[in-house]
Amino acid sequence: MIGQTLEVLVEKQDGLTGFYRGRSVFSAPDGIDGEVIFKSDEPIKFGTFVPVTINRIKTHDFYGKVEKEKV
Repeated sequence: MIGQTLEVLVEKQDGLTGFYRGRSVFSAPDGIDGEVIFKSDEPIKFGTFVPVTINRIKTHDFYGKVEKEKV
């Protein structure tokens, strides 16, 4: 999974860290699966899909960064 790009539905943003949180098509909508936690250089609207390249995995959560040219 590391290095792969996933389409992620943006659901919320952490006010302290600035990280966005969302889920990919592989995640269940009921919160049973982990989240995709990611940074973006540009503001993102909740409810939109963005491409996130995964650079770290911790337990059930994926961490990554939005592909800059596609935001």
